[in-house]
Amino acid sequence: MSQKQLRWRFNSVPVLNDLYFIFLAIASILFIVIVAYSMLQQKTIVKQSKGDKSDPLFASESEQTKSRRAPTATIKKSKKANKSNSVKSANDPPRIQQPYISDISQKEPISGQVGLAKLDSNSSIVTELVARIKNTEPIEQQDLLVLFRNHDFKFHRKVHIYGLNQLTDLWRDIELELPSARFVELGVSIQLADRDGAMSKKELHDFEQMALDYSDTFDAPFEFSMDVDDALKQAQTLDEIGRRYDSLAVLNVVPRSKSGFRMADIESCARDLMLSTDSNGIFVKTKGQKHNLSILYRLACTDGTGHFGTSDDAVVIVHDLVIYMNVPATHQPDLVFRDMVKDANDLATWLDGKVVDRNNKVMTQRSYTVLAQQISDISFSMQNDGLTAGDVVSKKLF
Repeated sequence: MSQKQLRWRFNSVPVLNDLYFIFLAIASILFIVIVAYSMLQQKTIVKQSKGDKSDPLFASESEQTKSRRAPTATIKKSKKANKSNSVKSANDPPRIQQPYISDISQKEPISGQVGLAKLDSNSSIVTELVARIKNTEPIEQQDLLVLFRNHDFKFHRKVHIYGLNQLTDLWRDIELELPSARFVELGVSIQLADRDGAMSKKELHDFEQMALDYSDTFDAPFEFSMDVDDALKQAQTLDEIGRRYDSLAVLNVVPRSKSGFRMADIESCARDLMLSTDSNGIFVKTKGQKHNLSILYRLACTDGTGHFGTSDDAVVIVHDLVIYMNVPATHQPDLVFRDMVKDANDLATWLDGKVVDRNNKVMTQRSYTVLAQQISDISFSMQNDGLTAGDVVSKKLF
């Protein structure tokens, strides 16, 4: 080996040592970063698990983590509207004798109430009566549902059954779990009031019988989340509050000519307004993600016979477009109404129609201002009674 080669080899040793230490330092830093990230992820998962594990049955509305089916709005003027002009659910297309007109359809005035029940805004609003069943042995989902089906048909309001999953140690809606799932604790809940009124004594009796049936069948004691007499009083309180604010903001778009609107043209305009269609053919304006949608307003078509909804026949003639919003169940209803007015006027322009009032006269700016003020008054008065338009409680009641 030549002297030159020896000199190069000798000089290169320090360089290699430096590179080795550099690579070692980089590897150490990466290792520390990876370990720190893993610990952070694990901590986040544990935190989420603790949140899911929280008991949804006795928690306040803001703390509940149980899954719920979103309630559907009801199309009617008030809780005691004439039966011919109302329906029970948006899943049952309404048939009305007269077309809806531009108005705030409301049971009672906003002001001048004497002795009206009021909710405490500083406390959680209880909307359900819960029967907690503490079974000593795990029970399979299919056994629980068999017994549940023997009772749930007796109720016209929402009744749910929840369980503490033995495997995951999380509270879950039993109806959504696998048949093989086993539960170590149960909770059955009934909503105290909704748009059909307050829970009756008969419903309370039926609910008690269901809890007793579970207790006897599985040899498990149960307890209610509140005294049954207090539950009836709370149901009446919620119903009184509901009656005060049960209202719809309605706009009507009618054709200028007697030939009416073509269904194909309406569907095209609805697409331009980013409206989807529900199972009954009623157009819906929504906001939010797929699994967390909020309904802003609905657009229904009438064909002169009182039928709501669209038709498979694209050439069907429509004589009235009814745009309506469930005021207390809508978040920021004053802003939604502003968008509703804009969309109604766009529809009128595109379809050669007009937005009319209750006397079939074209809506004016003053008419819109009056309706907007009524909506604002409803939202403000709800806040004074401890409610917020469009929140979880309001969507349950309305």
